[in-house]
Amino acid sequence: MSRLVIKPYKLLQILVKYYNFRPIRQKGSHVFITNFEHSTTIPMHGGNLDQGTLNAILKQANLTKDDIMKYL
Repeated sequence: MSRLVIKPYKLLQILVKYYNFRPIRQKGSHVFITNFEHSTTIPMHGGNLDQGTLNAILKQANLTKDDIMKYL
């Protein structure tokens, strides 16, 4: 699987705009989002998301890297 480099804010924008996720709350720098079927947390730290963190977010959201790459 290819390596995807993405900033947390851009990932949040894609999930909200194209996959119907909505932010439900924020605690510190972590945004909790849901589409009422799946939910996950995005750490809004500076820089790009680590690959393990990105993989975990996508797995919890039931998406693949290819789903996200369509909108970059």
